Amino acid sequence: MPSLKVSIVRCDSYSQDAVDAAVRRSIDHLGGIERYVKKGDRVLLKPNLLIGAAPSECVTTNPAVVVAVGRALKDLGCTITIADSPGSFLPYTEDALRKVYEKCGMLDAARELGAQVNFGTGSKEVLFDGGRSLKSFKAIDPVLEADAVIVISKLKTHLATGLTGAAKNIYGVVPGLEKKAVHARLRTPDKFADAIVDLNERLCPRLQVMDAVMAMEGDGPTSGSPKAMNAILAGTSPYAVDAVAARLVRFDPLRVTTIGAAAGRGLIDLNNIEVVGETVDSLAVPDFVLPSTFATGSSGSKLKTTIASFISRSGLDRIRPVVSTQACVGCGSCAKSCPAGAIHIVERKASIDRSMCIECYCCHEMCTNKAIKLQKGAVGRMVDRVVSRKSSG
Repeated sequence: MPSLKVSIVRCDSYSQDAVDAAVRRSIDHLGGIERYVKKGDRVLLKPNLLIGAAPSECVTTNPAVVVAVGRALKDLGCTITIADSPGSFLPYTEDALRKVYEKCGMLDAARELGAQVNFGTGSKEVLFDGGRSLKSFKAIDPVLEADAVIVISKLKTHLATGLTGAAKNIYGVVPGLEKKAVHARLRTPDKFADAIVDLNERLCPRLQVMDAVMAMEGDGPTSGSPKAMNAILAGTSPYAVDAVAARLVRFDPLRVTTIGAAAGRGLIDLNNIEVVGETVDSLAVPDFVLPSTFATGSSGSKLKTTIASFISRSGLDRIRPVVSTQACVGCGSCAKSCPAGAIHIVERKASIDRSMCIECYCCHEMCTNKAIKLQKGAVGRMVDRVVSRKSSG
């Protein structure tokens, strides 16, 4: 396997001039934009627009990064479309798209570029004989109609996959509520990770650009906290870009489920990634907070790591969503996003049926009121205390 190249360029702010320069340098390190698109191509820019959130919340790709990539394409006379299908409880309708695009700053970005924003709601069935989890799936029309797709992701933690970045971002091409159907069929982390790899391998984005100027740590992808990373990453392999991002936050890449799935197929060799531009060590953040679902065993003594590995395999440290009745307003977004149908609104509060919950954390991800908390059971909390005493003793 030839080495996979990933560029890292320092970028200390979202000022448009700074982002323009960093994005240009990151792509130039890979041979220049002309290597990935041709003059006059119809290019789809696929940002991460999980929900309608202001750029300052660090939930979505910052519009300055989208503008910077678009400007490089305009120099080639490309026709640019910005498109995404936001989170799992949002219907794929013009009204829903318009609200998300506006809140995330994509309408302003499109005006700056003279680009199109997709308000169409068409999708088509895509076949993939080589898929492991997905032999077929629905994808939004703009992705299928483009000559080239450029993914512009956001570096964030993710409760189900560890990190969400380049590879996971492609899930946004699955239209609206169809995402719930995919989650409902693929109820284990391994099967869902394979589905993400299937989408990337079938749709083959030409280029990956990652917004890591400000990342999200903690319980992402929506309820974490902004964290300065001061970096723009770029590459052609989504798995290599994600692996370098994981190293920037001192997280074992193979613990990211999508990277592990790609490595299992021989699509990435972690020892065969060439980093150009800045070094990982020069921009690494050692105190980055991992999601609670992955924090146990991420660092510490050999004994702690061994014990934590056994606990993880045994399922004793399972983390379950719990409703905060004080914060819950009964809006129903959690129920709408739940692929297992395990949540109902009872007396204006969300109620979770434990026997049906598949622990995908979609409810936590899509709750804009942060009313879904994540907790370990009594056994898991007791084990944590034992591990803490063992590792400090």
